[in-house]
Amino acid sequence: MKQFMSIRSQMSILMGITLFLMTSMLGLIIYQFEEISTAYQDTLSTLLMRTTSLQKSQDSFNQSITALHKYITYYDKKYAADTLKLLRQSQEAIQISGTAITASENTQPWITLQSAICTYQEDIQRSLPLQSADKPLSATSLLAAERNMDNAAALFAAARTAQNDFFQQRIDQLSAQRSAMFKIGVSFSVFTIITMLALFLWYSRQLNDHRNILEKLSFIDGLTNISNRRHFDEAINREWKHALTYNDFISIILIDIDFFKQYNDFYGHLQGDECLRTVANALKKSLARSGSMAARYGGEEFVILLPSTPQSEAVKVAEKIKEEIELLKIVHPLSNVHYYLTVSMGIAALRPKSTLNPTDLLAKADSMLYKAKKEGRNKIAVIEPNFPIRKSSHK
Repeated sequence: MKQFMSIRSQMSILMGITLFLMTSMLGLIIYQFEEISTAYQDTLSTLLMRTTSLQKSQDSFNQSITALHKYITYYDKKYAADTLKLLRQSQEAIQISGTAITASENTQPWITLQSAICTYQEDIQRSLPLQSADKPLSATSLLAAERNMDNAAALFAAARTAQNDFFQQRIDQLSAQRSAMFKIGVSFSVFTIITMLALFLWYSRQLNDHRNILEKLSFIDGLTNISNRRHFDEAINREWKHALTYNDFISIILIDIDFFKQYNDFYGHLQGDECLRTVANALKKSLARSGSMAARYGGEEFVILLPSTPQSEAVKVAEKIKEEIELLKIVHPLSNVHYYLTVSMGIAALRPKSTLNPTDLLAKADSMLYKAKKEGRNKIAVIEPNFPIRKSSHK
């Protein structure tokens, strides 16, 4: 029982530690997955912000070209002021977009674009007549400035391409990491489930094995190492039902060691216990048929259960037992029937009926054992027709 409890305690500790480690590892995997997912969402948000800012910058820049073109057409100072205002807006938008540029990104297209917008802004600011006294720039110079500003479209395209390439690589990288972490998480979850299931099955098997051992031990007599009374009672009830179903015979032999109290008093309890063990081994040795059982019935009494055995065969088993006991040659100085240890036996056999139960068979065997002892011991008594059954147990 202590070993059984130890196995349960050890297994509980092992399963607890395993569950803790696996839960911790799974939690770490989930944390890493969430971190990657957050980085993925942040990257998408940054891309959206930069794309929006870049688009605003380009829109403002394009509107400034339109305003400059109108000034060239109408020489209206309002359009000159609009041109500079729109260029400043374009510059501010590109600066907002540029704040999110990372160290790993190719910054050259952004630097070139910002520098170009600043240069165009300065050139236009110097060239346009913002005061009433200023003279308008020549149409040729203004057209040249317009053409130079048109070249900014290529710079915007280069910046947009560089941005898209960088973010595409980043998104692909994060997607691959997230996919890998998801696969690791799923694999580890499956591994955890399989491991816990394997541990549970192993634990269950260990418990079943130890439970079977305990059950077997509960059916064994501690002194003689043969079946005990509990095991016999279970077996006779099972075999009784089988014999009743198939209309088969069932026999039992009740055995009592003659004058065992005197033997025990003369040699002492230790030698008496050894005598019981020796007799029990002789009983087991006498049983050749499968399904037969030798059990300690109580004190110096034993019982033999013989399923599917008629009375004639039971008598042969009893005679074999008598021979085995005689061959032991256990000296018994206080026996009134023999120099060596002897036994008395009572045999009962029948075909079970629904009106009977196993106690009726035991009562018949007990009556025969009483008869064998009454007739002088060291005998085998067999039930006779119309023999009165003695209800009280002998001693």
